[in-house]
Amino acid sequence: MADPHFIAIEGLPGSGHDEFAQWVGSQPDWFVEAEDGAVELPPIERGALSHVLQRLVRRYECHQSLLDTDLFRHRVVMDFSYGTHALWAQSLLTDSEWSLYQKVSAVMAPPKLTLDLVVYFDAPEARIMSALRHRHKRVDAERWNLLYQSYQRHFFAYEDSPLLVVRARTPEDFDGIGPREALWDKILSYQGGKTYFMGESGLWDGGRPADD
Repeated sequence: MADPHFIAIEGLPGSGHDEFAQWVGSQPDWFVEAEDGAVELPPIERGALSHVLQRLVRRYECHQSLLDTDLFRHRVVMDFSYGTHALWAQSLLTDSEWSLYQKVSAVMAPPKLTLDLVVYFDAPEARIMSALRHRHKRVDAERWNLLYQSYQRHFFAYEDSPLLVVRARTPEDFDGIGPREALWDKILSYQGGKTYFMGESGLWDGGRPADD
């Protein structure tokens, strides 16, 4: 699967995936489809259901709009993949809200889009938790831990498309032009399957690299 035309860059706040997606979108012939800013949540005591559903609708509309894009002339990078929205919802909603969310999302199955590649930025847990707590001080750590673990399980078992897992140990691993270009070269020549790319340690083909 060399020469991709449609990719998604995924990750939690603090992983660096948003910044990399924007950089990809600045490359010749590439267009970035980004969610409208950071995930912002109301105070948790007000309930998050309305906000979560609004973002679900926006993801649906984004997928629908991409069906009209000629992907042979326009190369598109998204800074999200549709399925991770449910991970946020389950972590943030009460049991009754989650039950309602499942009913709504069941009738909003996304338009079928074939991704050439999903790139998941898998940063260390402490870095992710710090970013989440800084951005959403009124959401308790238990919910963020649930979200982080849900992302880990989701991408460990992910088989919907080719997957490249990028492990950045520090925020600087993929900030510079050299590391970004090295990762971009890997994406452009990707041959499929599941591969792990480490900021300092090279490549793992198949399996999972050792934990921190």
